[in-house]
This record gives sequence, structure tokens and C-alpha cells, in this order.
Amino acid sequence: MDNTRRNYSSNSEPSARGRLGAFAGYHYWHELANANGCSQIGGNTAICGVPVPTSITLATEQDTWNSLRLGMVGDILFTPRLKLTAEVAYARTWQKALDTHYFTFGPDPASGSGNGFQTEAVVSYRVTRAFDLGVGGRWWHFQTNAIDSFSQLLQYSTDRYGAFMQASLKLED
Repeated sequence: MDNTRRNYSSNSEPSARGRLGAFAGYHYWHELANANGCSQIGGNTAICGVPVPTSITLATEQDTWNSLRLGMVGDILFTPRLKLTAEVAYARTWQKALDTHYFTFGPDPASGSGNGFQTEAVVSYRVTRAFDLGVGGRWWHFQTNAIDSFSQLLQYSTDRYGAFMQASLKLED
């Protein structure tokens, strides 16, 4: 019987209580939102004088962000099985937007750039040497200035946040 201790790299029991690192990355986000129908609910009848059924799309907004990220990531090991991982990144972002009003002025493209940040944290539990379960949250924030086809300055501010669950499986040689 061989009692030699083997190094299983990231699958071995960690000896350090934490680690800190830096990263660079790329982020892509695209979204599409439709405005369907119109019904008068306020006092200004010039807004929606004639009711339009919700089956008719009146306007569409398509936005795409491409971002370069520079950030820090860290792990804190509370026990050999329980770990907190957190990251925060500065994001330099470029946006392309297409606002289309189907029954008035038509498409209005815009493009611009700005700054933002992305942050994420996850608590994970090592069920076995090869299988982890985790729960976490993330928040993305971008702010851009864009110029549209009418030479108007458009200021965009967008936030995306949510919670997630994850599972990871590590395969050994």
C-alpha cells in the first residue's frame, strides 16, 4: 500500500485561508424591449388619443453593450468545505442602441461609451472532493452618453442584478 501524499491541485484540501487575484475580461450584453399597445389612463389625451391593442408593437428598443473589465477576485475559506468568493470589476463600455418608433419617426440609432462596474459574490459548499454547490448574487451597472441620428445627447444608465444558484463538477485525470 502506497502512503505517499499526492497533490491533487485545486481538488486537494486547501491549506491557505484565502487568496486574492486580478483579472481582465470581456463582457457582452444584448437586450430587446418592445412597447405594445396604448390606452389612455391619464389626463393628457395627446399621449394616447386612440386606444391601440396590445397585439400591436408601437416601439422597439435594442441595446448592445461591449465592455472591457479589469478587476479583483478573492476567496475566503471559512472551513475546508465552506468558501466565499467575491469579485469586483471596473468596466469601460461601448453601447449601440436602436430605438424604433413604427408609426412616427422610424429608426433612431445611437452609439456612445461610458463606465460602469460589475460585482458578484457566491458562497459555495464542497459536498465532495469533486462537487460544489453555491448560491450568490451579482450586480452590473453601466452609464453611457450616446449621440443619436438627430444629434441629441442620450444619457443611459442601466442596472442588472439578481441571485443565482450554481453547481460545479471537477474532473480528475
